[in-house]
Amino acid sequence: MKTIKTLICFLLLGSTITLETGCLKKGADDPLISFRTRKSRITNDWVLVQYQKNNGNVDLSGTYNEWNIHDNGAIDQTEEGTIFGFTTRETHTGTWTFIDNAKSLSISNNGDTKVYTIDRLEHTELWLIRTDGSDTYTYHFQPR
Repeated sequence: MKTIKTLICFLLLGSTITLETGCLKKGADDPLISFRTRKSRITNDWVLVQYQKNNGNVDLSGTYNEWNIHDNGAIDQTEEGTIFGFTTRETHTGTWTFIDNAKSLSISNNGDTKVYTIDRLEHTELWLIRTDGSDTYTYHFQPR
């Protein structure tokens, strides 16, 4: 009987910790349970590996896009590429925050704020979706 009570207490404590730390699935394709919080999973140096507009792949050849998401709410977004044969590099520093119970991500820089729905967030993958008018953009990131 004592063993059953101990087991029940352990399960209740584990359930409470999991619910309170945000380790349960939130995005459509998130893992069911993670031992990392959403904040610790999103805090990373992410490289864009696939980009879609209205479900059609956009060619990323010759471009490099990296987001360094810091745990203090700062984000550095770097884009490199070639325009008319000239190499360009732009870096924007801004802020990020979870919204909608950590189901979405808001990024602000240079007075512009964009909201992304988090479709999948693992420590090895980040999938974001953003709608702008009638267009839908899908971003697939992997750690650098």
